[in-house]
Amino acid sequence: MTAQEEKLIRGLRGLLKVSAIVEIATVISVDAEGLSCDVQLADETDIPDVRLKAALDNITDGIVELPKVNSTVLVCLIGNDKQTRFVIACSEVDKVVMFDGTNGGVVKIQPLVDRMNAIEDKLNDLIGKFKEHTHIGVQTGGGTSGIPDPSSILIEDIDQTDREDLENTKVEH
Repeated sequence: MTAQEEKLIRGLRGLLKVSAIVEIATVISVDAEGLSCDVQLADETDIPDVRLKAALDNITDGIVELPKVNSTVLVCLIGNDKQTRFVIACSEVDKVVMFDGTNGGVVKIQPLVDRMNAIEDKLNDLIGKFKEHTHIGVQTGGGTSGIPDPSSILIEDIDQTDREDLENTKVEH
């Protein structure tokens, strides 16, 4: 295409510029796998397969908000074509999926820090008890040996961490 043809096409596009048409709608259903939703406009017209992502090509790169059913969304027409729409904003989000979501939920930092601190405290307690431990009764050089006082080395078991304790399933990446 020549530079003159490109200039003509840009000029024609400029003449045809129309403001984007944005509609308020209510979410009827969400297809998380297909990255689309069905909505109902204010005039009660049902619109199927409204995109939640720019392209419905199964490429899992990017971030997608999955709106809650019965929430309000703003829907924009693609090229002002009433047959193709996409969601531009959600009043309520059920889930946010980053990339393909296979890494699970995002870590809840404070519960993780609390859990790690509890483990560190237990470990430090155990280390301290072993450092102080002596065996009473037998002399071997500078040390002593014998039966230790069990109460001085008993430490409670640490509960296993469950994924649900640390995972925010509302955001997946």
